[in-house]
Amino acid sequence: MNVQNTNILLTLTLAVLFVLTGCGKGGDRTSIIKTHIKERLTTASNQSLYELYVIVEDESKSKAVRREARKSSSILLRKIRKTDQAILKLERVLKDSEASDNLKASAALALGIFDNHVNRLIPKLRPFLSDASEEVRIASVLSIGKLGGKSGVGFADIQKTSKDTHKDVRAASALAFRHYQTLSTNVVPKLKIMSKNDETVVQVAVIRALGEFKKQANEILPLLRPFLTDVDEAIRVAVARTLGRFSDQGVRSVPNLRKLLSDTSVKVKEAAALSLGQFISQGPTIIPSIRKLLKDDHEDVRAAVVIALGRFPSMQAQVFSPIISMITDGHENVRAAVATALGTLGVKDNQTVLKLLSFLEDDSDVVKISTIQVFAKLNIQEKKVIMKLKTLLSSTNEDIRVEVVRAFGQFKGKASELIPKLRPMLDDTSEEVRIATIEAFGQLGKLAKSVLPQLRELVRTGSELRFEASIAIRQIEQD
Repeated sequence: MNVQNTNILLTLTLAVLFVLTGCGKGGDRTSIIKTHIKERLTTASNQSLYELYVIVEDESKSKAVRREARKSSSILLRKIRKTDQAILKLERVLKDSEASDNLKASAALALGIFDNHVNRLIPKLRPFLSDASEEVRIASVLSIGKLGGKSGVGFADIQKTSKDTHKDVRAASALAFRHYQTLSTNVVPKLKIMSKNDETVVQVAVIRALGEFKKQANEILPLLRPFLTDVDEAIRVAVARTLGRFSDQGVRSVPNLRKLLSDTSVKVKEAAALSLGQFISQGPTIIPSIRKLLKDDHEDVRAAVVIALGRFPSMQAQVFSPIISMITDGHENVRAAVATALGTLGVKDNQTVLKLLSFLEDDSDVVKISTIQVFAKLNIQEKKVIMKLKTLLSSTNEDIRVEVVRAFGQFKGKASELIPKLRPMLDDTSEEVRIATIEAFGQLGKLAKSVLPQLRELVRTGSELRFEASIAIRQIEQD
């Protein structure tokens, strides 16, 4: 077996799992973290790929670490193909007696993305549920749940692993149970039993899993109530986030979340504020409660409140001023949240556009990126906006260049003006920028016919981006 090629395959496949994992927004030190994660993702070695997945899945890790792991993998995601050849190579790793536990765990985890091969892969993974390595057992449990959840296949296997002697395997089993929503009458009782486990990691996993069974709200909400006052911060955070999943159940969760707004933990208050922002119909009750936290000492809480207020577009008159008042906050994450909230509200009047434009002059790249995303989301193609965005194509920050390129891909009304500016970006030093440029041309469709020769040349010469180029060509030709 070619170990180097196998590791590369595992890395690329694992990238899919990163993208499928929810991650938070960016934070400080992102360039350093990005470099570290990229090195871990792209180096063909026996480093633990499974460990990387755990980092992204672990909500206790910083937002910056989890975001950068996901973002760095996005390029690699585009290179993976769901082929029988890939599956065969992964299966060989599982059978290889010389393969490390980390490598086997990565292979087992990677097989979870091939959801069109359920009947083939679950029998292959089943023996590894009793592997001596907990890493291999965890990966196998997660993949079986992902593969078999919709059809109910593998449920009995997960039931067995939910009693594993290792706490992390039991936690993985709880997370796997969340995929079996069609078997909710069987799953919820199992999770209820597991919730009595005294290990924090298991309880957090159970609470997260319960959030996927919204139709059983009458049964689940009482189960969550005792955890509101748990001494463990991680459990209270998990409850706050999960209660937000039941926003369509009306007011029943609101009182409990409002109590958490006065928690001593920053993470709990942040989670509670964001969850309350999901209860759109309860705006008159919720807005006064969360507005008070705009003066909180911690920037993460203030940013969460701003984001939450932006989720009440029907009450724009009540939330616009509080949001705008944070435009001069001393922390970049709060100012970035203001831009995001304005985008969620959908406010596009001249005064708001001018305020957003001022954010493009902000010293923080985080704020600039959030603002660019808002202009794209709201499809604001005013001349003053386009002119400013053009200047950012020469930014030294590749993330800013990527976002500008993506925004231009949305602005079909300005295609003739923007394509000449986009064309040179095909030669950008950043692969992520080059990919974004190709995708932007595809989004512009027939308006980008003039770049077809360049795209065809990428395909003809066997460029690393030939796959992306071929997709863009089809989009342009079929528009």
